[in-house]
Amino acid sequence: VSRRPQEILDEIRQLSDLGYREITLLGQTVNAYGHDLDERLPNGKRADFAWLLEEINDINSKLRVRYTSPHPMYFNDRLIDVIASTQAVCEHLHMPLQSGDNDCLRRMKRTYTMEKYRAITDKVRERIPNVAIT
Repeated sequence: VSRRPQEILDEIRQLSDLGYREITLLGQTVNAYGHDLDERLPNGKRADFAWLLEEINDINSKLRVRYTSPHPMYFNDRLIDVIASTQAVCEHLHMPLQSGDNDCLRRMKRTYTMEKYRAITDKVRERIPNVAIT
């Protein structure tokens, strides 16, 4: 369940004002943020994780922002571009890979394959050459 955007941004402002230097955004599928929100942004679009990262960067680009755990289904080029272009977002990507075997992933009822993971990490490494991937 996504928290309201203003609630998150207000909390980030408070933490920044208190001198916090690093924050971690946490969610089971953190990069699915906003998919369940009915409210729209002033431009009519829905808030998503890429938008949230940009807004946090606008609050304080000197913050160090980490997040866990992204899901491969919600990775897209826009998110990768935002991760690459925002100063606040750390050059670190934690991918919660549960198996390196597609048959095992299928038996676990996972909706992704090793090829999907590789495609994501290849795109991330192309866009952010010094990224740390764990």
